Amino acid sequence: MQIRVGVHLGDVVVSGGDVYGDGVNIAARLQYVARPGGICMSGSVFYQVDHKLDIPVEHRGARQLKNIKNPVAVYEIRFENSAIPATPRVWFNRRAFNRRILKKAGIAVATAALILGVLWQFQLARERYSPDIKSRIAVLPFENISHEGEDDAYLSNGLTEELISSLSRSGDLRVLARTAVMQYKSSDRTAGQIGKDLQVGYLIQGSVRTLGQRVRISVQFIDVASQESRWSQVYEGELNDIFGLQKTIAGEVSRQFRGRSPASTIGNRPDPDPTPNSEAYLIYLKARYFIEKRTEEGLKQGMELLKKAVAIDPHFSSAYAAMASAASLRSFYGGASPQTTWNEVFLYADRALELNPGSTDALLSLAEGKLYFTHDWSGAEDRYRRAIASNPDDPTAHQWYAEFLAYMKRPSEADMEIQTALRLAPLSLIVKSAAANVAYFSGNYEAAVRHCQSAIEMNPAFMLPHYWAGRAYIQLGKSADAIQSLQRAADLSGGESMMLSALAQAYALSGETAQARQILSDLLKRSKKRYVSAYDIATLHAALGDTDQALTFLENGIEERASHMVLVANDPVFNKIRNHQRFRAVLGALRLPSASTDGHEPVRP
Repeated sequence: MQIRVGVHLGDVVVSGGDVYGDGVNIAARLQYVARPGGICMSGSVFYQVDHKLDIPVEHRGARQLKNIKNPVAVYEIRFENSAIPATPRVWFNRRAFNRRILKKAGIAVATAALILGVLWQFQLARERYSPDIKSRIAVLPFENISHEGEDDAYLSNGLTEELISSLSRSGDLRVLARTAVMQYKSSDRTAGQIGKDLQVGYLIQGSVRTLGQRVRISVQFIDVASQESRWSQVYEGELNDIFGLQKTIAGEVSRQFRGRSPASTIGNRPDPDPTPNSEAYLIYLKARYFIEKRTEEGLKQGMELLKKAVAIDPHFSSAYAAMASAASLRSFYGGASPQTTWNEVFLYADRALELNPGSTDALLSLAEGKLYFTHDWSGAEDRYRRAIASNPDDPTAHQWYAEFLAYMKRPSEADMEIQTALRLAPLSLIVKSAAANVAYFSGNYEAAVRHCQSAIEMNPAFMLPHYWAGRAYIQLGKSADAIQSLQRAADLSGGESMMLSALAQAYALSGETAQARQILSDLLKRSKKRYVSAYDIATLHAALGDTDQALTFLENGIEERASHMVLVANDPVFNKIRNHQRFRAVLGALRLPSASTDGHEPVRP
């Protein structure tokens, strides 16, 4: 007898002896896609076992399964070297056959799952010493131990980033991106635990101390398998020779790695200085530190410092790319008008690409500008793809492209990209929040909440997971949880309009309209003094049932090029006015692809 097996990772509900839910429904549909004697799994399962089993797997594309809303990515295990016996002809009693076959099928499936589990665990244990793991290295955030404290934190952060960048250009050495490691800043986890988390063979740890214009850098090279320090060194020098110190450290790490890695082809690629001027470089590092704060004041300080850096060195490509990134962030977090910020994005990103055509950061900023400001959908996708080609191991590139695909209602592709980002940066709070975004947009609110809870457990003071959890709770009808989460997000953000608008929506949809209208009044007063997105006001009016006002602010959003207008086609808050003629006119002005306007899928700001 040949059986077909379908496997999916999803929610299962057990009630009154019955088992149901997406996990069961999709698995059942996949069973019929499988060839006789084969096993079909969804993308969610494939991403968990990819590279973990020595079994050939065939990608059979995205399939539209019966009674399943979105296409499902299908993968099939191929037993190429196994002879499949011909189906025997058996005379049977139907009732006896049903019991017997069901019992055998259950045993077969359980046995297959057990075998796969044993193989997977064996492979995971073997990977600790495999060439692939041994070729991967993580540079952990350097500790700032200067007497000046936070004032010099920019140097330790910057040294971490630049060392990652330098080592990434070192032949076959696989270096984890900054996004993957920054969560270990001040972590008390052991080298073995971190190595297991990140699936790397080696770690670089270090500290930075400054005294006047001199700097002292301590570095350790740690073997994860033995948790022993294989090499350590202290470097001292002048701040104006920071390039030389970085090159010396990167070169020594590469030499240490070359002597211990199974690969013998590691060589150093050219590693040019980002700028010949050390003063401009140090200013640039300080600017990056302030930009990472994601606050209005931090973004303002960062931009001012970057302008000083390019005034000193007009050919400083990395500084121009950072200016483009800061300008785009100001449109979301900085209270600046889109007309100002996005024009700056294009100006600075173009200049960065003139100086360095392969700048991943500049390409990503251009993609964001084309998505949120000019609404050039194909141009945005082209820049996202080029950024990924420029640096395939950059989790931010995969994360932003996943969000773009989610907005374009291409959920299977979005899921593949966000899973790649999660593999590259498994403990990144930003990537986890983006995974919640993609899940939310796909209508999987429970999954969105799970991603948020995972991020909140790591850092309860991080704003975004509280925001996404609140949005998901609204759709799940959990008003109290939504209000609590969104109030926390608003508090952590310092009262950003996007967070307050979502909080007011939760109040409105729970029937507490007085609180919602008070927030609306406060935001309208604020808009007379500084920029508040028309989109945020429109969503609030829609939640309160103010149709004319909601449509008016959406029309204003088109006029002002509000960044979040790209979400209007699918934001569930507009479901009740979706067929209004003025709403249709707004969609027409956006020129959204038909795939992103043909349903009521929710999206995230």
